[in-house]
Amino acid sequence: MPALSLNGSDWTLYYRPEMYGQPACADWDYAGPVDEPDLTAWRRVPAEVPGDAYLDLSRAGVEGDPFDDQNVYAYRKYEFYEWCWEKVFDAPLSFARRTCRLRLEGVNTCADVVLNGERVGGAENMLIRHDFDVTDALRPGESNTLRVYIRSAINACRDRDPAVMAYGGEGSDEYTLLRMPPSAFGWDIMPRLLSAGLWRGVTLETVPETRLEQVYIATAHLTPGHARLICRVRFATDAQTLDGFSVRVSGRCGDSSF
Repeated sequence: MPALSLNGSDWTLYYRPEMYGQPACADWDYAGPVDEPDLTAWRRVPAEVPGDAYLDLSRAGVEGDPFDDQNVYAYRKYEFYEWCWEKVFDAPLSFARRTCRLRLEGVNTCADVVLNGERVGGAENMLIRHDFDVTDALRPGESNTLRVYIRSAINACRDRDPAVMAYGGEGSDEYTLLRMPPSAFGWDIMPRLLSAGLWRGVTLETVPETRLEQVYIATAHLTPGHARLICRVRFATDAQTLDGFSVRVSGRCGDSSF
């Protein structure tokens, strides 16, 4: 399964204060061509992926080290910023006429993914991997532009209406509405740093036309020397009919196998 890593220090980070209620890009909630903003009006710094917006700002000298002195207070304003990570890359010609997938191992947090001017998907969970089908948007053998827009997580919470008793500790009520780690909102030994970024790797890969999409295995019954398992799978294929498919499961534990 050929894969192309998009990690590295050749990304550009664009940023500006977010205009609450006015998203940078129209029609975020559908897949297809979008009217992207003019990024020349945004501030920008070099960026690294995997990485983080605050680390990029610190490396570029825009802000000081957030863990030094009282520099952390300078980062408060960025909770209300929007961001765009951009990378221009050449897609291998070998990706042509193949099903292609863009994999974001970790994105923080409310993101929209645009490849060559087409929105291919979105994310609202920092804690899981996200896969996007980019077969139609990718240009094999040509230059491609990938942009990951990340909106202000705090502003995203302002459009949600939780029960008044759904609250977090020490003024971090937004924590109950966001799939982010508690440490982002500050602990007794950790400052509040509600950042944004592609905090894990980014990969472009081809996938087989016939493949397992999901596999679920659970222990239904267990006694000494015996176990009954449940195995469920979900698969995808471009085959004309679905007759003749089978799945073989094997397992090993020490000297025992099935």
